Amino acid sequence: MADSRVRALLDNAGVVPGDDGWLNIPEPRTLTLHLAHAGVPLTISKIRTVHERDEMVEARSSQGEVYILFAADVFAIVVEGAKEGGRRAGFV
Repeated sequence: MADSRVRALLDNAGVVPGDDGWLNIPEPRTLTLHLAHAGVPLTISKIRTVHERDEMVEARSSQGEVYILFAADVFAIVVEGAKEGGRRAGFV
């Protein structure tokens, strides 16, 4: 995926630019990045901030984990917590 497509996905996810150049995901939302390289899938969840650098994407999770990945490997971004309220699946 080209950097422009990753940026378009992030813009649609509602990221907010921070003073430090990082893109912040507004509370209570988090992102899940779906990647694949050479047929091997990878899912990175609970992303709170993202930074783009050339062909790389740096992502930080809510647990403080840092991921550095190629933007070309990202094929989907899921926004969690976008809808407030409602009922979750499963038993209450």
